[in-house]
Amino acid sequence: MNNNLKVKIFNDIGDSKLKEEWCRLQESEDVFPQMYYQWIAPWWKLSNFSKELYIISVSDLENNIVGIAPFCIINRFGIDVLHSIPDHFGDYYSFIIKDNNNHILDTIIDHIKSFEKWNYVKINLVRDNNYLYKNLKKYKYKEQHIENIIEADITDKSYDDYLMALNTKVRGEYRRRLRKLEKLGEIDFSVSSNFDDYLTFEKDFRTIYEMRWKDIDSKLPEDKIYFYRKEALQYLSSKNKAVFVLLKLNDDLIAYRFGIIHNKKYHDYKLSFNTKYQKFGLGSIITGLLIKYLIKQNIHYLDHGVGDYNYKTKWSPNKELYRVYNFHYFQYNPLAIIYYQFETKYKSKLKKLLRR
Repeated sequence: MNNNLKVKIFNDIGDSKLKEEWCRLQESEDVFPQMYYQWIAPWWKLSNFSKELYIISVSDLENNIVGIAPFCIINRFGIDVLHSIPDHFGDYYSFIIKDNNNHILDTIIDHIKSFEKWNYVKINLVRDNNYLYKNLKKYKYKEQHIENIIEADITDKSYDDYLMALNTKVRGEYRRRLRKLEKLGEIDFSVSSNFDDYLTFEKDFRTIYEMRWKDIDSKLPEDKIYFYRKEALQYLSSKNKAVFVLLKLNDDLIAYRFGIIHNKKYHDYKLSFNTKYQKFGLGSIITGLLIKYLIKQNIHYLDHGVGDYNYKTKWSPNKELYRVYNFHYFQYNPLAIIYYQFETKYKSKLKKLLRR
């Protein structure tokens, strides 16, 4: 550990020093908004049952916090796990490090490997284009590939040129479906960071989502998920980071997306549509109209979010593919090895079995 750096643990998300320094650091380092204090704190306040908050902070000689790694401690099958937070809220995780300084990162890693109150470490949703990825590999953390992310390059393209680069069938179906939808009435497509737009359609967002997934997912989101999502998106919209993408037919919402704008990239966060209009291919329509808007706004990339589904590939003639990993690090004892096997081999199989 660098002698000029010291570790302090915060167990209270409402600690004024933690909040002030976290907010300062997230602004100075321009971190991805899903690592903002205002994204993670609302989640923690409503999701902390049977968990102990464990925020690792690193301070310099002037007592300024220069590094933050958000974790909690949770017991799983008799194993105390140091687990990254948030969990199931977003698709991005990293440490917040001033100037990406390796000494600060090493100080956090040294503390983690002390196994002070845990004997297993699980860090979720680290992308392979994130500096944390190569450092966790360097420290021999075990990587578990989870998903892929497709990122469409829309730099320096006109909308017409972008459409012409698509497969002929994809382009033709998009235009045909849009014309058919327009025959039903007045189409209104809008993108804004105005939180009033969220509030106007708040009930519709939930109704549309539940209609879309009620026959597919037996566990629909609870009330608390909508509460902390609302609070997080409200803050992001105040910073012009969150955008609400709305597709209306005769003033009725029929499809929507929530996205995050950061460093000339649009990152998809949530997408759903009214199944009543499923035959019109609303996913394709709202994607095409969104790309038109992003090109006009000089946004360079569209990050489709976790999952390299076919429809994302179809709409990304020029793309990058990024891989997303969970990382595991543990002391070698029978319980930890069994838990590692469960997490990496049997957990996904069990989930599929329960869905059936």
